Formats: sequence, C-alpha cells, structure tokens
Amino acid sequence: FSDSTRTDGIVSAGFGTELLPRQYAVLLDGSYFSNSSTYDDAIPDSALIVKIDNNAFGSNGLANTKSEPLLLMNAAGDTVQIYTYSVDNVSGYSDEKILLSSDNTSSNWGNSLVLGGTPGYRNSIAPFPYDLSLPENAIRFRPSTYTTTSDTIHFYCTVYNPGFKVFSDSLQLRLFVDLNRDSLYQKSDPLILSLNQTVSLEPEGKLEFRTSWKPLSGDVYRIVLQIASKGDENPLNNAAYSDVIIYEEETTVAINEIKFLTGENEPEWIELYNRGSRSLNLLGYALADSKDTARVDTSLILYPGQYKVFAADSGLCQKYQLPDSLVCILSNWPVLNNGGDVIYLLNPGNGWIEQVPYELSWLESMEAKKPSLERINPNLDSRQQSNWGPCTLLSGATPAARNALFTILSPPKTVQIECKPNPFSPDGDAFEDYTIISLKNPLKAGRLRLRIYDINGHRIRSLSETTFTGTEQSLVWNGRRDDGGMAAMGIYIIFAQVLDDRNGILDEQTTTVVLAKKM
Repeated sequence: FSDSTRTDGIVSAGFGTELLPRQYAVLLDGSYFSNSSTYDDAIPDSALIVKIDNNAFGSNGLANTKSEPLLLMNAAGDTVQIYTYSVDNVSGYSDEKILLSSDNTSSNWGNSLVLGGTPGYRNSIAPFPYDLSLPENAIRFRPSTYTTTSDTIHFYCTVYNPGFKVFSDSLQLRLFVDLNRDSLYQKSDPLILSLNQTVSLEPEGKLEFRTSWKPLSGDVYRIVLQIASKGDENPLNNAAYSDVIIYEEETTVAINEIKFLTGENEPEWIELYNRGSRSLNLLGYALADSKDTARVDTSLILYPGQYKVFAADSGLCQKYQLPDSLVCILSNWPVLNNGGDVIYLLNPGNGWIEQVPYELSWLESMEAKKPSLERINPNLDSRQQSNWGPCTLLSGATPAARNALFTILSPPKTVQIECKPNPFSPDGDAFEDYTIISLKNPLKAGRLRLRIYDINGHRIRSLSETTFTGTEQSLVWNGRRDDGGMAAMGIYIIFAQVLDDRNGILDEQTTTVVLAKKM
C-alpha cells in the first residue's frame, strides 16, 4: 500500500493474509492494536483483518485537508488500483466505491451514508444487482395544495430500478391510509391500491402506477406505499410515505373575539372558534389585514366547540393564565389599528372565509376599560356591528372561553328577572345577606337600566343605568339605598329596562323581592 511517497507492506494481523472469494479485508495501521479499539465491534467476523508493517499509512499518515493518491500494489510492485480520495466528507464518514468492477474516477466514488463507514461490509452506496426501490418522490398526488373533501385525489406511484441488472420478477404493491402511523398495513387501514403483477425493468428504469381516492372527512392522512418481490436483494428501500392534508369543504372556523385595545405588555390577539361538528386542521390558514398576513405554518387541530387564541407573542398566557395548548404564536402579525381595521380569516387557498370591519365605536363608549370585542353569535354575519359588542366581565375579555355576550339564536321574548334568595336578610350574619338579580335579555345586546323602587314607587337604588350587556347578566343588591343607608324591611320592586339603540328596540320588565330582618 502506498500514498505515492512511501510504500508499506501488508502483513498478517494474526488472521493470515489469504483473501477468500467475495470476502472483504480491512487494512489497519500497525499501531492500531496497541492504541485503539474503535473498530473492534464494527468489523464483522466474516472479514479478514490485516495490517501494514508501519505505524502510519504512507510517509506520515493520510492528510485530512489535502487529497492524496492511494495505490494498491501486488507482490511484484505493480500498481493494481489507484484512487485519489476526497476531503469533502463530514467528519466520521468514509469514501466508498460505488461499483467495484468499474474504474476509480471520482464519479464512481462517493461519501458513505453510514457514520464510521462500512469496514468489512458491502458499501452503503453500492448498488445491488437486483433491486426494486421507491425513489424520493415515489408518491405524488393532485391536487397537492388546498385539497378539500369535495376533491378526488389522484395518486401517481413510481417504482425504480437502481440495480445494475434487469429486474424481472413478480411485484406486490400496496398503497394505503396508515391510520395509526406505524407504517404497517392492517385490515382496518383503508386500502387505496393493491396489485400483484410481473414486471421487467431495465437498470435506472421506472414504472408508474395511477389510482384515485376520495376522502370522507378532513384530516392529515398518512399515505404509505409498500412494495415487495422475491427477487429484490435490498428490502431497505421498499417503503415510502407522504402526508396528505384534507380540509373540510364547509369551513366552520369563525373569528370570535378581538383584542385590539391592549394594556402595557399585553399583545393584540384574535380568538378563533370551531362552530362545526368535525375537527379542523388549521395548517395554512391565515389572519390578515390590508398590509400583513400571519399564516399558521404547522399542524394545528381545532376541535368541535374549541377556542384558540392567536397572537404575536405569548404575553397573554400569563395575563389570562392560559395553557400554551390554547395559544398559537404567529409571525408577521397584522397590527390591529385602535381606530378601526378590517380583519380577514383566510383559507390555505387565500380565499377569505370571514372578515370583520371593526371600528372603535363598536366598543359602545367603553374603550377606557380596554375590553375585548366579542361576537354575539358565531353563526351570524361577522361583518355586522349588531353582532359585536364589548366584553361585559370585570376581566374585560374571555380568551379561549365562551364570550360573555354569547347568545343563542332564539332568546326569550321578554326580559326575565329572578332574585335569589328571595326573601333575603342583610343583617351581617353571613347568611342570605345579598340577593342576586339575574336577567335574561331578549335582545342579543343592549344597554341595561336596573333600578329598585319601594312599594310607594320611590326610587331607592340604581344598580345600572347605561351598562352594556349581553343576553345574560347578574347583579348583586346588598339591601342598601343609593345614599348608603340600609333599606327598611318590606317589599321592593325591581325594574329592568334593556335598550338596543342601534335598532330602536326597548324591552322592560319588573319583579319583586322581599327584604326581611330578624325579629
């Protein structure tokens, strides 16, 4: 063995020097056995181990930064093989010859696919004589972008012969939906294509098989392609997979809450809600205004009836004590203008699903409290101001939860009032000291006036004059008058009035409550 500057003899390492037919030999430097154990477990027993009669290959070992020619010579000193190795390898990866029967030009050599190389084994980049494989693009499908449940998926499956001999044998091919993603076919896995036929394929030849499939529901489907043949010498390249995202044709995701007025260190955010009965994968969906588009770039499932919040950073997690699973951080976040803006919800095909042209006036003069803008019902038009209003809770928002203003589509025909407990006794004994006045509003939203009168019609207390409310509201009366004094024992009239000044609707109702005291 020589590096062209010094020649080293090949001698026995204790196992002889006879190389049998179709056997591999590994040549080590003379110092290996006293200085190293790197290859002790890497070299198989079937290989012949020999060594050189010096401690280092060539004149001073093999250079790592400069290519050197390596020569293999026979006992007469004639050069049998010569190869100039490369230095572009990642550390730990060897140079390997592709076809042993061919020349030593650079085109017939390459970097090993295996860390540490393949000492004593077949080269990792060497082709098999008889080999059927699935190439990198073995599974192709159309349409490949924004595929919905109304589409028929057309699959194109490619089988390739990387071997250096004609492959002629039977082929079994199976294309299926891998429900549990274990890459193994089970009877419960939907079978898209199955065939068994004899094929004849020249070296580097390809065969293509076509089939179609119509998904029943939206999901991320793992599609697996498998081939098998008795004549195939290399089964390691006989499986491939591709993930196919199917979106529901009827999109049930809705913009449900918007926080565009924010406090210090609080990010703007938008809440989405799945009003449908099937799970939705939001990969590829986007929130946008006229300037910026923030797109979901990872698989994100929104379950039926679930809310998720989207923001530019995670500051709202701590403010509202939200788990990370309910918050999605998007880059290129559209700045939500305080005076008004148009928010678009886009599908992966860039078609808009919903838009909200909000204005500051939609907060009903409550902007000083910086409440979120809540949708009254996600099934009603998102473009109408009458379907939005400010959050009425003290927290000012309901991220990842049902809106305080939410109302069903068939509210009661009139205001309903109930007081519990009734009677109540505000005597400071911590028992029934307060009465809770619960209202159900026939309007989707409006301004609430709630007053308390004595039996003679004198107003003694005002609990609400212009408070914005949704369909349900609860207020507490502690038995005191507006001047702070305690009301006398007796019957009191609760008067509720709800005004929808957008549409000119007024509704009002009364009930009574008894204030009692211990005798």
